[in-house]
Amino acid sequence: MRIPVFLIILLLTLPFGLFNDGSSGLKQSIAEEYSSGLRLVWSEEFEEGVIDESTWNFNIGDGCEYELCGWGNNELQYYRRENAFIENGSLVIEARREIFVDESTGKVFNYTSARLDTVGKFKIQYGYIEVRAKLPSGKGLWPAIWMLGEEWSLNNTKAWPSCREIDIMELIGSDPTIVYGTVHAPFCYGGRGVGSSFKLPENMISRRTTMSSP
Repeated sequence: MRIPVFLIILLLTLPFGLFNDGSSGLKQSIAEEYSSGLRLVWSEEFEEGVIDESTWNFNIGDGCEYELCGWGNNELQYYRRENAFIENGSLVIEARREIFVDESTGKVFNYTSARLDTVGKFKIQYGYIEVRAKLPSGKGLWPAIWMLGEEWSLNNTKAWPSCREIDIMELIGSDPTIVYGTVHAPFCYGGRGVGSSFKLPENMISRRTTMSSP
């Protein structure tokens, strides 16, 4: 059986931590049931003033350049670098309602946002990934953190779903009380993905929340 190696793609605000087998010395925020025998091998705390492009790529446009108009999800926004920035030790990905004209095509967009991935720069096969994020709410918003098999790239989008996908977290902005986790594979993808949902306690809504994928 082929074990996929995963890349990370994100569309929101977060610090990152990645752990795998080894010695102790974990941050206390790691879920207790997964903490035994793990060691930190990579983390992204966003403490610098700029986004580290040795780790992160900016996806630009509406996806049509890659035969993926609407980024495969009928998304209405245009992704720009300017919508992602570091503020107070956090990565902020900001969705904006604004008129934007793509000078290369003349297309007009009413919304902009940002999307980052680690394609060609960082990947992991085994481990425990923990993310702390504050999620937006509002109709039409869809913040998500997910991982794709290393075969996938913007120049090889047809690798999905055979490359597999793990959605660490997705939230539908019109109902910010529930987060979803889903696995996609050749036999279960799109609306047939296998997953579950978690209803956030009242005191966690509109706060930074820790999410993970073992």
